[in-house]
Amino acid sequence: MIEIMNRVMIRGSQHNAGKSAIEPRRKFKVFIVEDEPLALQMYEDLLMAFSPGSFQIQKFTDGDEAWSELTKMDPDALITDMVHPGLDGGEMLKLLSAEKVTYPILVVAGDGESSDYYKNLHPNLKLSVLARPFKVQSFHQLLSSLLPGCDHFTPLNVTARPLLKMAGVALR
Repeated sequence: MIEIMNRVMIRGSQHNAGKSAIEPRRKFKVFIVEDEPLALQMYEDLLMAFSPGSFQIQKFTDGDEAWSELTKMDPDALITDMVHPGLDGGEMLKLLSAEKVTYPILVVAGDGESSDYYKNLHPNLKLSVLARPFKVQSFHQLLSSLLPGCDHFTPLNVTARPLLKMAGVALR
């Protein structure tokens, strides 16, 4: 009887040879440049709510610090506002444009400038603009279009809602 069970186990393992168990999802490397602590935390929370475990996030409160890392490695995506200490968003976009980076850049702007304005200034960048205040769904849709494969939406935790409201994010 034990010999029969061993043969079944061996055949089973041979049948599954080369097949891995559940493939782990790829982790997207996302850099966030934001000097407001509440907004910085909000972006991280939004990323984690949309696709738990799918992101390796590096946060920067200073443009110079972010640029130092951007010169060492390319993220899968960059999220930045336009106004922060050190190298500001406009200067960073100029440098990224000169470097001809190919990763998507999400500019969160509250200055009323249109997406076309930024895209016309930097036509060779894969640039998207999200005007503040924005809807959570808009952020998710844009993120899903920029990073295919990160569309595993998880509804926001109720405790995150007050934080998002305070940050000026529309919940519907």
